Amino acid sequence: MHLFGHRVKNYLTSIKNSNLQKLVTHVNELEKIVDAQEKHSYEIEQMVEQKKMEKLFNKLVEARKRFNEAICYLEDST
Repeated sequence: MHLFGHRVKNYLTSIKNSNLQKLVTHVNELEKIVDAQEKHSYEIEQMVEQKKMEKLFNKLVEARKRFNEAICYLEDST
């Protein structure tokens, strides 16, 4: 192969390697973004679940309070 042919081949290889490196860097950055979004989504899901549990607990406490009031009312009326 002539000197010109080697230079062209080397140039094309360097462009290919440069583009490949840019692509790898871009993919890595996108993976970081996706990971951060997944973490944020998980945190929100956990927060929602915690709020649900708090509401259920508050309903349970309220039901227990009403039950005790009803028992006291029945005891007082007898």
